Amino acid sequence: RNSSQLKKEEIKSLYENLLSILQEAISYRGSSVDTYVNLQGEKGEFEPYLRVYGRKGKSCKRCTNPIVKKKIGGRGTYFCSKCQK
Repeated sequence: RNSSQLKKEEIKSLYENLLSILQEAISYRGSSVDTYVNLQGEKGEFEPYLRVYGRKGKSCKRCTNPIVKKKIGGRGTYFCSKCQK
């Protein structure tokens, strides 16, 4: 559904969850896509926790439907067509 249809409580919950996930990802030094490393030469270790990114054709971790990759605005976007509408 369109984001303009979200209720205040849903917006607050979404915001809090986004902050929590971002903080966790930072604690793992993010995700190392391809050969990326930080200034200390360390790879990020958050990739195993990604639920859809880079998982085209693999099963959704929530419902087992295949993950889809679609180009939106010139960028690759991964999603589950059942869980994310």
